[in-house]
Amino acid sequence: MNKSIKLDERTDRLVTDLAYFLRSSKKSILHDAVAEFAETHHPRLLATLNAAGGAGAVEAGPGAAGETTKDGVTSREGTGSGDGFAGAGSGALAGAGAGAGALAGAGAGAGALAGAGAGALAGAGAGAGAGDATFEVLDPWDRLALRRRELLRRFAEHGGTDVWVLDPVNEDAASDESAPTRIVLLAETDPVDGSGAVPALEEVARRVLGVHVTVVSLTALRMFGSGRVDRALAESRPL
Repeated sequence: MNKSIKLDERTDRLVTDLAYFLRSSKKSILHDAVAEFAETHHPRLLATLNAAGGAGAVEAGPGAAGETTKDGVTSREGTGSGDGFAGAGSGALAGAGAGAGALAGAGAGAGALAGAGAGALAGAGAGAGAGDATFEVLDPWDRLALRRRELLRRFAEHGGTDVWVLDPVNEDAASDESAPTRIVLLAETDPVDGSGAVPALEEVARRVLGVHVTVVSLTALRMFGSGRVDRALAESRPL
C-alpha cells in the first residue's frame, strides 16, 4: 500500500526539479535518496531493512501546479520564473546539482566521477535555460557520473557486482576524435544466468542512463584465463 509523506516546500521543489531533470519520478528520487543515506550512514540498517522487506518506496506529496506524471516520468507545463525549472527563490538547478551530487555518491568511493556529475547538472542548467534542461542534454559520461550509485544498485539487483569502467583512453574509438567514446563496464555476473547476464545488464544500464552501454562479464572472461581479466582490470577503474 502506497503512503504519502509530507515534505516542506523547498524539499518538495528540489525533489520535483530532480525528477524532471532526470526524467524520473519523485517516488524514485526519494527511494534512491533514502537508500543513498542508508548506505552512507547506516549500511547495516539498509541490509536489515531490505532483508525484512521494510525498505518500501515512499512517495512525495502533491507536486507543483502544472506537473504531470506519466509512466513514472515527471513533466510539467510552463516555465515562468516563479514556477519554472529553476525553482522558487534560489536557482534550484544549481541546488539540484548539489543534491544530485549527493545522490551520485559524494563519498570517498565516488571520487572525481561523482563530482563531475554534480558539476554537469549545474552546468546544464546554466547552458540550456531553466525550463529546457533535462537529463538528455548530458553526454553519456556525465550521465554515468550523475547516476553512478543508482546504476550500481540496479546492477546488484540483477546479479552484477564488482563493477569497473574501462578507461576511455584505452578504447579503440578514442583514436578517432570524431567517434563518440562509448561506455564499457566490466562486472562479475551470476554463473546461473549464463550468457543472458550481459544483455540483461546492458538493458539495465540503458534504462538508467538512456544510452547504450557495453557490458563485459568478468566471470565469463575468467573462463579464458585470468590473464585476460588482469589486462582488462589494468585498463579500468572501479565504478
